Order: sequence, then C-alpha cells, then structure tokens
Amino acid sequence: MAITDSRIFSSPFTVLLAEQLVTDVDLAERVDAFVSTFGDLQDNLGDKLLPLLLKLLGERQGVFVDNPSRTV
Repeated sequence: MAITDSRIFSSPFTVLLAEQLVTDVDLAERVDAFVSTFGDLQDNLGDKLLPLLLKLLGERQGVFVDNPSRTV
C-alpha cells in the first residue's frame, strides 16, 4: 500500500488527475489498487481490531455497524 500510495500521491490528487482516470489506464489501475487495499484495511480494522478494542475497554460488542459509535 505504501508503494502504491507514493506512486499515486507523490503530488496532490487533483480534479485534473481524477479526469485523467478515463484515459490514463496506468493511473486508473494504481488508484484502483490503492482503493482496494485501503478498503481491505478498513474491513480488517472493523472486523478484528475494533471488536478487540471494545473487549479490552469492557464495552459490549454490538453488530458491526453499531461498533464504531461505541468507541467515541
């Protein structure tokens, strides 16, 4: 993820770059790889880390969509 991040975001991701996603296949694939990996990271945090944190804090775990509001 760090490598893809550095390749995509070495400069700010602007509207111009977003418009280039239609024609620049390499850029589109790099953004897609980053988004996919970031989505997997979020899923793992929500599925594994958050329930463990709630358990360590002595909080009752709810269904997945209710858990984030319990840590605030």
